[in-house]
Amino acid sequence: MGKTSLATAVGQTLAAQPVFADGLYFIPLEGVETAERLVLAIGQGLGLVLQSQQTSQQQLAAHLRHKQVLLVLDNFEQLVAEGTAVLSDLLAATDSLTLLVTSREPLNIRPERRFVLAGLSFPAEGEAAQPEVHGAVRLFEQVGQRVQPRFAVGVENEAAVGRIGRLVQGIPLAIELAAH
Repeated sequence: MGKTSLATAVGQTLAAQPVFADGLYFIPLEGVETAERLVLAIGQGLGLVLQSQQTSQQQLAAHLRHKQVLLVLDNFEQLVAEGTAVLSDLLAATDSLTLLVTSREPLNIRPERRFVLAGLSFPAEGEAAQPEVHGAVRLFEQVGQRVQPRFAVGVENEAAVGRIGRLVQGIPLAIELAAH
């Protein structure tokens, strides 16, 4: 779907906001499968050296307690079952922590706000593939122009571009891959 690209773009936009005075941290979670490894991944992403006097989670909460930080946690879906408790505890223990979490599954924690990603619009079977009307066609054309500067969707290729948009249901990442 392009969750990582979207989260990165949102993070870059928000990084300039004064509300995140203590920084923005991108924490990739691919391969992280337990709550303890989640805490360690966040600590590592923040550059912390966690000591053994307290639990790692207590140290992380103490470090973040009064900081104005945005943590972008990418690819959280494998952690929903046990990692959401860590996030809830961190949010409760801190004053100004903000989380942007990408996941294929809802977290079902408070104060979660969900932004469901859907594919871009694409032409129906037999409908003209017009970049000015269909987002999937426009994206395909833009990516195609990065590869071949003179590329354009026209009569000779609009059926194929429209079919690609339908096959991938307008998913931006799939369109980008197909256009390369």
